Amino acid sequence: MYNLGKEFLSFLKYKKDLQIKEKYLLEELRLRRLYKLFEQELKSAIAGTEKNPTQDEHYVQHKLNLAYENMSHLVLLKPNDNIHMQQEMYEFLLTYSLIRILKSYNVMLHETKQNNCSYDMHMFEEIMQFLDKKKFDNPTLIVYYHIINLERNKNDVNFNLLKKTAGEHNERLNDYDRYIVFLHLTSYCTNEYNIKCRTDLMNEHFQLIKEKDGWKNIPGNKILYPDFLNEVKIAVRANEIEWAEKYIEKNKYILVEGRDNTLNFCDGLIEHKKGIMTKLLNYCQEQIFRILYSSFR
Repeated sequence: MYNLGKEFLSFLKYKKDLQIKEKYLLEELRLRRLYKLFEQELKSAIAGTEKNPTQDEHYVQHKLNLAYENMSHLVLLKPNDNIHMQQEMYEFLLTYSLIRILKSYNVMLHETKQNNCSYDMHMFEEIMQFLDKKKFDNPTLIVYYHIINLERNKNDVNFNLLKKTAGEHNERLNDYDRYIVFLHLTSYCTNEYNIKCRTDLMNEHFQLIKEKDGWKNIPGNKILYPDFLNEVKIAVRANEIEWAEKYIEKNKYILVEGRDNTLNFCDGLIEHKKGIMTKLLNYCQEQIFRILYSSFR
């Protein structure tokens, strides 16, 4: 039963993954020399891939797999007539590899600063210098190139380049990569405010969280209380009180933990901004009672 369970879980994943199904189907048709069926399915798979608006590493990997199957098919029918396809396959492989490498660099750079980790980031300078010179048209690769540049050199030039590039390619990024862009842009605004006391980015900061709040898909369909608090504080700081109140009402149901404490803090913050000290004191008093009750319970 255990082995059957493992097979079942594997099949569930396979059943949901259209790209894997297309790859294995084409391979089996090719090996069985069912050429007409192979060409029909290949044409359908290529058309479906081109309709996909998201152009991440999975998209590029699938294009590489389709090109490989096509070349393996044609080499039997017309040997030496399709040597040029090797260059196409290499370009797909290069793009896929660079995206995965840049994503790894991004995590390592973050952990180096956040948790004082040490990594051997092999070929980091060489790859960044290569990307400085060679232009790619893959949106995910371009965006992560600018993410790395902002992580290396935090300045307004790199901030604006990342924001501009991500905006231009927004529809072709997947939900996760769009969220990573958001984290880097808001992190820059936060650091500039907290460390350099800059106030000129407050509206910019608010526009970023306002745009995120309009996303159809929130990663995990949940909000952690630190993110909830920060986004309310950013809105209040920019004098967007009405928006902050609507944000609280809209998102309080997907707040993961500490809901009562978080909502009391946010409500108190808004009342303080409005100058209504009576309500602010009421929220503070309620919070103190909660703390005391928890201590003596």
